[in-house]
Amino acid sequence: EDATTATTTNNNACGMAFIYFGYSSKDHEGGGGARFLYLEDLYLEPAFRRKGGGTLALKSLTKIGLALDCSYLLWTALDWNQPALNLYSKMGAVVQDGLRISRYKDDELLRFANVDISI
Repeated sequence: EDATTATTTNNNACGMAFIYFGYSSKDHEGGGGARFLYLEDLYLEPAFRRKGGGTLALKSLTKIGLALDCSYLLWTALDWNQPALNLYSKMGAVVQDGLRISRYKDDELLRFANVDISI
């Protein structure tokens, strides 16, 4: 049984997608600003992996984004998650060169904000 059949005949969820909308001051092709749909996390139940569940989820998200006037769908993937990277490649997604993700967390976040973290 593939994910499309399972979701349409049994009304069972095969996973979860956590999304939000954003707006970029310029798109990634160098043009003007653009509204986008950001996929924060995608989880598929193991029974639906490699059976079309990921493709179904991403196609559904793409349709939602287009219906809400988004110019693109954006997400990140960990470099060790080869099954996900293979799926994205198979679907024609383009990995952006030269993009690095940065973050502050915990003590680094407090230090950067000049907050006294001493007890």
